[in-house]
Amino acid sequence: LHIEPTIAMRTILGREDIAARFVGRHIVHIHACTEVIAATVFHNHTINGTCYLETPLLTKQGELWFASPGSQDVFPNGKEISCEQVPTDIWHENDQWIGINGSVEITPMQLIEAAHHSKVTPLKFTGVNLYANLTSRTTAMSAAIAYGASLASIRQNHILHVIHNNPRVESTFTL
Repeated sequence: LHIEPTIAMRTILGREDIAARFVGRHIVHIHACTEVIAATVFHNHTINGTCYLETPLLTKQGELWFASPGSQDVFPNGKEISCEQVPTDIWHENDQWIGINGSVEITPMQLIEAAHHSKVTPLKFTGVNLYANLTSRTTAMSAAIAYGASLASIRQNHILHVIHNNPRVESTFTL
């Protein structure tokens, strides 16, 4: 199972101002994001006749950054593509939705909360308990597994507390 480390760490820590990347097997490097304020956004994905997959933006300092589709994250490099492959962007500006050719009609959807919706049934995962035989063999083995899980939980809670409460974080952790 592949997981995107930035999304995972943002979800676990409840923070949008961090990014993460794998630096080894089960090792994630987490760092604080730097705010970038765009002076100009090129919604047509084109600068000086060169087209990009990502949306280019220019800062007041003249720095060129690229925004990933559907994200507020920006990167210093964009992928050049054929101008025939430029994706269609729709963005919100001055209380209206706009596309490359002007105003676009958008129909908002209401979110459905599963707990209050009679036709939504909760997901149930059933299967064999992989640890059932292991823990039932001996009391010592059960105690060792419980002790290890407790230590891991304490360590994880401490790490989450430190990261969650530190506005400027730059850390590497083993998962």
